[in-house]
Amino acid sequence: MTEHKASTEKENMSQTSDWVTRPLGELIETIGGGTPKTDNDDYWEGSVRWLTPSEISDEKRLHVSDTERKITQEGLSNSSAKVLPPGSVLMTSRATVGVPVINDVDMATNQGFIGIKPGDEINNEFLLHWIRHKKDLILSRASGSTYPEISQTSFNNLEIDLPPLTEQRKIGRILSVLDEKYELNIDIMQSLEETVQTIYDSWFVSYDIYDGFKESEEGQIPNGFEIVEIGDICGTSGGGTPDTDVSEYWGGKHFWLTPKEVTSLDGSIAYNTERTLTEEGLDNTSAKLMPPESVLLTSRATVGEVVVNKQPMATNQGFICIMPDDTIPPYFLMQLIKDKRPEIESRASGSTYDEISQTSFNGIRIALPPESDRNRFEEIVAPMYEEIHSKQLENDSLRKIRKTLLPKLVSGELRIDNINLERITETNEV
Repeated sequence: MTEHKASTEKENMSQTSDWVTRPLGELIETIGGGTPKTDNDDYWEGSVRWLTPSEISDEKRLHVSDTERKITQEGLSNSSAKVLPPGSVLMTSRATVGVPVINDVDMATNQGFIGIKPGDEINNEFLLHWIRHKKDLILSRASGSTYPEISQTSFNNLEIDLPPLTEQRKIGRILSVLDEKYELNIDIMQSLEETVQTIYDSWFVSYDIYDGFKESEEGQIPNGFEIVEIGDICGTSGGGTPDTDVSEYWGGKHFWLTPKEVTSLDGSIAYNTERTLTEEGLDNTSAKLMPPESVLLTSRATVGEVVVNKQPMATNQGFICIMPDDTIPPYFLMQLIKDKRPEIESRASGSTYDEISQTSFNGIRIALPPESDRNRFEEIVAPMYEEIHSKQLENDSLRKIRKTLLPKLVSGELRIDNINLERITETNEV
């Protein structure tokens, strides 16, 4: 902690005389996790929910009510895993350290967690948000040669500034309301994406809306479809990275996308980037500025993620940038490429990491529906993607509000009575 930050927090505490500083170990009970032997079938596919860090590492959800894998009672008995009651706080404790969630149902974890049972003097939602705020501090207490890990002892020795329980509940609730609205938006976006996928599969994979069929080199297809290669309906180019040591190339007005950003998006629309290029940077790289409503496909390492860009955007070299022909709507093309992901992945190869070339991608054969059907599909799904983008922007605002409020509320700098929750939830403004 910097000297300025420490002095600021001391000043805040002096203004909140009803707050106290306590070691966490006096307020909570901590429990470790464990993994039953994976080669014993009797320990797996049971009814005991069993959480792993990879299921929550994206930090997009406050609560967890189910797990990817479940263990049996015998597996539970033959491991160090313990079942934590609903309302516990489950915090990742190794590799990715300091990501917390609250379990809504009985749940065990693997050894990558510290399970926390709050006592009567601390509210679970307040504790969850305090952990989020103190993630850097928690990580600084971690150690390990292979990966960082924080022990239960080190975690219990951390001190927490604690307001009265009634104020804890209010602070926890107001921050959770923001997160719950964020999670609701994610659910809406996922539902819209699933609806688009369902329509595409029904029309252009199962051919449910078609009657007459004909034979083709790719099997039976509806009358009016034709077999073409992807390269016949779009143009492709690659991306690039300017010299990162030349400051004049960076911080300009041109968006520059990386695969990591694509995999962290809430929806299939790219509209902003972490880094930007100057005009000079764009001129000194192989990256090209793609117009809005191009289709951007990750082509190396993580192969097959695909988005449509809302703004003019360049990419690094981990993409195939696709410009659809005038008769190929962008969202239709994106869904077509999503449908072809297994083949795209199978065509990728490389000694260091898998990569698909533009030549190989362009050679993928597809059954192309008539233009009228492509356009009809686009008319139905384009408003859904507009709604997805709207929710993405709303979640950006919610993240900014949470980033502003979180440190102020859990430190006492901003008192809960000065917050208008209704205004925040209605306007997405503090």
